[in-house]
Amino acid sequence: MRTKHIALSPIYSTDSNLINQATYSRDLKSLRCIKWNVPFNERKNIVGVYGEDFFTTHVAHQCGFHLSNVEGNWLARVPNKYLKRTVVHQRLKDVSINESFIKPVDTKYFKAGVYETKEAINGYHSLDKDQYVYTSNVVEWDCEVRTFVLNNTIQTYSTYLKNGRYFIDSNIPKDKDGFEKFTSAFLNDSDVKLPEAIVVDFGYIKDLGWAIIEANPVYSSGIYACDPEKVLDVIIKSCEN
Repeated sequence: MRTKHIALSPIYSTDSNLINQATYSRDLKSLRCIKWNVPFNERKNIVGVYGEDFFTTHVAHQCGFHLSNVEGNWLARVPNKYLKRTVVHQRLKDVSINESFIKPVDTKYFKAGVYETKEAINGYHSLDKDQYVYTSNVVEWDCEVRTFVLNNTIQTYSTYLKNGRYFIDSNIPKDKDGFEKFTSAFLNDSDVKLPEAIVVDFGYIKDLGWAIIEANPVYSSGIYACDPEKVLDVIIKSCEN
């Protein structure tokens, strides 16, 4: 029987070390990809990859599997009852509103945040103005929670921000019953299109309640206080051959 491997970035981050440890209780081994290279004779044995965005894309190409993710304009198509704010998907050059939250859709070309004007983005004049961004009106988040989702069901979750500050905890700090009702309704809504394996971040907006923040690819998302073994299951499903 062939030994299955999870390809890990050569960068020994806390998260990749946790995924490495999670393989100990499985019929799996981790493979650190020095210089981003998977040995040719091991490529057929890779069942998942975890690491930085460009690294995971490179390894997936080497090993011939597809990395699941939402479509580029996904967030802007989420029903407003889950967003509780106005989200627009557009090219950077077309952004015209002032004092908005602006976030690059794909690669992190600049830091997401609230800007008085788009020209206030650091390095704006050197950016590709044809790249797509999300813009939204400014809201105040009481807390933010990361969830790893498989088949529309949350497998594990972790709080990562509270009152705008880094806060790592395996509990929901506010309105847990409301969180469970909201996430269940969202993940089971036929109007919401999600891949089989995905990371979805939820947050509590002050005076408005729970809302969807964004979706992220599993294979490059931070784990925080989530259960690494459950995260590993979702990673493998997000890397389909």
